[in-house]
Amino acid sequence: MGETLCDYNSLKDAGIVGITDDGMTVMNAKVMYEALKSAKESNILTSVHCEDANLVYDNSIHRGHVSSQLGLLGRPSISEDIIVERDILLAESLKARVHIQHVASKSSIDLIRRAKMRGVAVSCEVTPHHFALCDEYVLTKGTNAKMSPPLRSREDAEAIIEGIMDGTVDAIATDHAPHTEADKNKDLLDAANGIVGLETALGLALTYLVHTRKIDINKLVELMSLNPAKLLGIEKGTLKIGREADI
Repeated sequence: MGETLCDYNSLKDAGIVGITDDGMTVMNAKVMYEALKSAKESNILTSVHCEDANLVYDNSIHRGHVSSQLGLLGRPSISEDIIVERDILLAESLKARVHIQHVASKSSIDLIRRAKMRGVAVSCEVTPHHFALCDEYVLTKGTNAKMSPPLRSREDAEAIIEGIMDGTVDAIATDHAPHTEADKNKDLLDAANGIVGLETALGLALTYLVHTRKIDINKLVELMSLNPAKLLGIEKGTLKIGREADI
């Protein structure tokens, strides 16, 4: 994966609205450059998972005080930040669009904010678990709090909420990834990454964002429904006459 390009025009003709190597970062910058270039020519969105595999010390949790306490090497936030910056710069050089998936670190939010200020066509999404939880939950919830990207520090979670409030964040996505008890009933190195997101997303967003008056309900509708449809260029996400009632 992440080494060769598809025929994007043919895929678009078949009905796709975007491309991604979700969960597997394209490590070759030249391949990523060509992918963004081809996607621009086909007018489809490139959506990217950002993590430098060379900076992942083990497949466990965020590298911080909790991982140190548990004797784990972890997955540092810099591994996310480096690829976020790389893909922003590549998109900027091509005047192409790029969408950053499930942003989890404060520095990545800052990089996206600054890129938007200078006119880069970058968008991003965050998940409810990354603004509602932090790596400290691993101490009580174990592998149920293991996901990709990992839950990061409380400071990172607060920065995500700030990004939602100031418009840096374009969408809230569930990153729904349920697993069986057997998949999760392993140690932190071997357990599957993922958490239930679909059933809890609205409740968490209301609890942590609307009820705390960080944003109003109309803004939440934009983040969870209208904006995702706009980013993908599909006629959904809003209740209007003639539109599909798919919100």
